Amino acid sequence: MSNLLPQRLLLLRQERHMTQLELAREILVPRVTYTHYELGKRTPDLDTIIRLARYFQVSLDFLTGCTSLRPSLEQWLSDRNLSRETAGSAGDYKIDPNLAGQRVADSPPEPVGDHPVD
Repeated sequence: MSNLLPQRLLLLRQERHMTQLELAREILVPRVTYTHYELGKRTPDLDTIIRLARYFQVSLDFLTGCTSLRPSLEQWLSDRNLSRETAGSAGDYKIDPNLAGQRVADSPPEPVGDHPVD
């Protein structure tokens, strides 16, 4: 991973006029842990990097310094077939820390045996 990650985190956080504490709460890590990410003293795990990329609406490549190309919000929305309204309402939801690391089924399980499920 590139050593640009700390610089990108600082840039993106400052663009949103957020404190380290505010961002740490958004991505469910202690403030001191997030501070270490920005200082380059610690590297976030993959799940945290993905949360950061989604939060800032940037690609993993941009966040980790593999590319300097940063798509505009409009391009990002277009690539995902989202409207501004849909994207805006997505920000109204918070991650439930009790669900972190749990898998979510794509569909209900199939019944087992010949008897219907009540």
